[in-house]
Amino acid sequence: MDIKKVSGYSDQKLPMVQETELKAAEQTRAQTSKPNTAGEKSDRVELSKGYQEVDKLRKVVMEMSDVRMERVDHIRNMIQSGTYQVDPDKVAGKILDDLA
Repeated sequence: MDIKKVSGYSDQKLPMVQETELKAAEQTRAQTSKPNTAGEKSDRVELSKGYQEVDKLRKVVMEMSDVRMERVDHIRNMIQSGTYQVDPDKVAGKILDDLA
């Protein structure tokens, strides 16, 4: 059995989310860089330090891969060498657990 290398997991929505965030940031910068004319009021939003830290962590987690390549490589090598054993009772048990 020939097993091809699995490329890293890529969330299709991630680029769209980042692109949307960039556009929003650019709009915010454009609005704040406009000089105020007489009589015009300006709104200002300031995020707390806690929110900023949570936002940074969220971005890091979104960029992380869901695929553990070391595990994939290990199992691939076991299959290719013929040492990978499948326990049919365990597989059937997991299937039944998912149905319940």
